[in-house]
Amino acid sequence: MDQPTNSKMGFTGRVSAASARHPWRTIGIWIVVAVALMGASGAMGGVFTTDISFTSKPESQRSRDIFKEWQGEPIFESLVISSEKYPVKSQEFQGFVTEITAALRKHPQHIDPSQTTNVYELAAVQPGAELALISKDGHTTLVNARVLGDADTAVESVAALDDAVAPFRANKDFTILRGGFISANEAFTTASEVDLKSEQYVLPIAMVILIIVFGALVAALAPMFIGIFAIMLSIASVTLISQISPLSIFVTNVVTMIGLAVGIDYALFTIARYREQRTAGFDVSDSIAIAGDTASRAVVFSGATVVIALSGLILVPNTIFRAFGIGSSIVVVFAVLATLTLLPAALRLLGDRIEGVHPAQWQRLAALATAAGVVFVPGPGRGVLAGVTFAILFLPAIVRGVMRIAGGRRNTPVVARDVTATGNGEDGFWGGTARFVMRNALVMATGSAALLLVLAVPYTKIHVGASGPSALPESYEVKQAFEVLNEKFVPGFLAPTDVVILAPDVKAPAIQQAMLAFQQRVSQDVEIRLSRPPVVSDDGTRTALGVALTGDLASEQAQNQVKRLREEIIPAAFSQSGAEVLVGGTTAINIDLFAQVRQYTPIVFAYVLGLSFILLMLVFRSIVVPIKSIIMNLLSVGAAYGVLIAVFQWGWAPDFMGFGKVDAIEAWLPLMMFTILFGLSMDYHVFLISRIRERYDETRQNTESVAFGLRSTANIITGAAAIMVAVFGGFALGDLVIFQQMGIGLAVAVFLDATIVRTVLVPATMRLLGDANWYLPAWLHWLPDLRVEKAPPTLSGATVGVAGDGGS
Repeated sequence: MDQPTNSKMGFTGRVSAASARHPWRTIGIWIVVAVALMGASGAMGGVFTTDISFTSKPESQRSRDIFKEWQGEPIFESLVISSEKYPVKSQEFQGFVTEITAALRKHPQHIDPSQTTNVYELAAVQPGAELALISKDGHTTLVNARVLGDADTAVESVAALDDAVAPFRANKDFTILRGGFISANEAFTTASEVDLKSEQYVLPIAMVILIIVFGALVAALAPMFIGIFAIMLSIASVTLISQISPLSIFVTNVVTMIGLAVGIDYALFTIARYREQRTAGFDVSDSIAIAGDTASRAVVFSGATVVIALSGLILVPNTIFRAFGIGSSIVVVFAVLATLTLLPAALRLLGDRIEGVHPAQWQRLAALATAAGVVFVPGPGRGVLAGVTFAILFLPAIVRGVMRIAGGRRNTPVVARDVTATGNGEDGFWGGTARFVMRNALVMATGSAALLLVLAVPYTKIHVGASGPSALPESYEVKQAFEVLNEKFVPGFLAPTDVVILAPDVKAPAIQQAMLAFQQRVSQDVEIRLSRPPVVSDDGTRTALGVALTGDLASEQAQNQVKRLREEIIPAAFSQSGAEVLVGGTTAINIDLFAQVRQYTPIVFAYVLGLSFILLMLVFRSIVVPIKSIIMNLLSVGAAYGVLIAVFQWGWAPDFMGFGKVDAIEAWLPLMMFTILFGLSMDYHVFLISRIRERYDETRQNTESVAFGLRSTANIITGAAAIMVAVFGGFALGDLVIFQQMGIGLAVAVFLDATIVRTVLVPATMRLLGDANWYLPAWLHWLPDLRVEKAPPTLSGATVGVAGDGGS
């Protein structure tokens, strides 16, 4: 039997071997790329936005574009002014509000004086209309002001508003709360940044998992470095891309989450195979080449599947979906490239030092970490560090216990024990699991599939929606303002719904009569209120007014009101006028977003499933494997959806977990979760099936190959899944329900995928199907052979030729 030669190696093996032959050259190239990207992004800055817009043109987007062209972005902020001492109709209250209104109008470059109104001015112009601005108890009113700018630049205008109001907050007789579109955006942005910081607590957990898997600190550090390095380059890249087209500010959250997950996993797979070959007796250079030709090839095809899945988001004509698709695809590409080139160079330089710092040495490191934490880490970070340090102190015992279960020596790498090329490890834990699954294949396949279907049942009751201010923590001022409005007014005053009327002459009698009819219908409605008088464009072709909705702007109640506007009230008033009427605003945008998601979900599913089927068919030379893979991935995704509904929509989570019950799941989340989960689950699937196929090509015995694949990959898949669960779970630690839903959904899906699906369902069904697993119709034999892993080399024969001093 032969060692690998350059002629026998595939593309990934040759790239890994070349990178290892010239490690410093490889590292130097990466340093140049990193410096160039981060330097350019730092110099140019990014153009990130909280704005969500449609690249297609639904009604709400047309309304917004017309308003923007006509008089800029229609953005309003409300001051909720209350006093327990004085009623709104008192002279003291009137004097206080009049002074605030005058102060706001002193900033015409930031606040439109003509669209800054209070209850007293409205009573003088439109008697009776002022009642909508007085609370039920008569002690609270509103000052509405239009701030200039768009969703991003209006932040400066809101700052000017705050400066104007600041002196009045000192008056203890009155309470002032600010709320509105920009206030809500600022709050969600701040909360997302705080939630992103929760990921810093995930890194120590991931580190502990890696140490347990590898049994060596240096080997554990390498995957962590690859993940962080890929994230850094990706954030720099999306920063530069944002100069061409602004991207969602939340793209960095997604890049961090996906980057940590895939970056660590890909390096984990490759290092595990490298250590396996070293344990089998290969030298450093040959082990790198073999790992590159097998595990790294699996990483490349797995990464391609992930990119296919994530790029499906780009098909949706919406800026936030496209930003997430671009950012997450870029970080996967960087993770794959770094694993294929930078990691082999690092392994060549480290050699057997990758095994450095074993459990006996961890106590000294823990003592140093504790000392450093006491001196340098402020606040609650000390408690986190202390907990991690405590865990590290006990890791030697944990690792020794794991090693005993798996049946190996203390200094033998955990992953190598069940993963040797000769198939050792049949008597270990995973060997026993493999035998049990093989003996009871029908029961295991039926039972695991039934469990996933039962978990998916709640998904049939899903109700989708969007987060409004009510989803924010209580500490945010806009949340407090919303609660006051919800209790005493109409919450829609925070962000009025726009009604835009288009006609050749909006002053024509027919149009004026229709507008009067519309206003009368709204004034008689128990849920909708007029919030802004009509404004006519200079050319007389456009007029617009505002209405306020009842309930949270993201609630089903508000959505129903907009639907009534569009389908009943507006047609009844304008049907004979010849005018075109558009409804815009936050709630209208949400409705159009939900419709867009429903429209594009089958398109994205067809794209992702179709391309994934083709790629998997080429990789595994089978039509059965990709069909089965797609079905199983859909089962795990469906089960994750069901758990998500049960936890958040039905409120089945225990109280101590801190997950509140919500009326609706974020409308974009199921589609986002599908693309992420389908892609990431292929990591495990490609890794498992490639080892099975490798063994099958060598022995032509299906059952033994399936058992070998299960026991030889289970440790790595379990460790990789534990890291992903930790990464995704980190998002669930935050306060925003959006990220809680995403974190729990993804964490549950990965857990189910790595345990029930990859450890039980896949092996059991492959055992039942036998050689039919590898069926490829004769008329498809012309397809190129892209098999991920082929029969492994052994120690006799020619060498790879990676040797060298590593200095070039």
